[in-house]
Amino acid sequence: MVTQQNLFNLLHIFIEDLEAESEKFLSAYQCADAIENPQRVPIEKIAALMSLNVIDDECLSHDGSVSGAIAFTDGIIDVYDWSSENYIGYHVDGPSVFIDAGITNEGHKRNSLAHECFHWYKHRLYFSYKRSHENSPEFAIRCDQRLLSSDKGGWTDVERMEWQARKMAPKILMPRKAAQKKLNDLIQRTQTFVNKEEAVQLMVAEFADCFGVSEPSAAIRMVELGFTAAEPYCRSNSGAGYYRSKASSNAKMRHQPISLDAAFELYTKNEMLRSLIDTDC
Repeated sequence: MVTQQNLFNLLHIFIEDLEAESEKFLSAYQCADAIENPQRVPIEKIAALMSLNVIDDECLSHDGSVSGAIAFTDGIIDVYDWSSENYIGYHVDGPSVFIDAGITNEGHKRNSLAHECFHWYKHRLYFSYKRSHENSPEFAIRCDQRLLSSDKGGWTDVERMEWQARKMAPKILMPRKAAQKKLNDLIQRTQTFVNKEEAVQLMVAEFADCFGVSEPSAAIRMVELGFTAAEPYCRSNSGAGYYRSKASSNAKMRHQPISLDAAFELYTKNEMLRSLIDTDC
């Protein structure tokens, strides 16, 4: 049973607890070995264990500002259709993750998937509580990069959840102990390099490849672990790893006419749909 105290715990993870939280996540999904030993965390396998449907052939925005989204239940997610140059609704039949089709960098994709998986792991009970106790129609989070970009004071619940997922995703993919072990190995192996700049560049590239992340993400993690020489590689090239997909959406294909009897059955069974319809009436 979800209580108000449970909600508080879901919404408040302190920055000093993030590393431990990533280890709990990995242990929960049969990846305890990745905590200690450098390797690619099988985030795709974790998504499958969560029974999440992963959709990566839809654009979530016209400008790449939304890299991912998660629907915790049945519902409709807005996607961008280039053929009409409008947002249209994509109906999902159950828990689903969207990774924007414009993302081409594998590491970026994996980070986005880890981000959405953490939302499922940590935040699905929040939405369940809101539905059952407050008749809330909310069922999803669109992970807009512009969220949290302005200092407007207190955060909303969704902003708190988004902050957590942004902080947690790279820590899930590069757990501190394993990342430190890999970094120590790289430092040891490049000590004899005369060209230190080349050595750092090679270290960042190998670190990124080991964990299956982007090079900027790898560099940021290396700096967090005290290797400040990686700082110049923390900034990504503008537009790198992203393309403006011009593909038409498949959303319309998922909208099928239904009979009045089927519509009434859906109305009686789907609490969120019922709440939305009753509100509009």
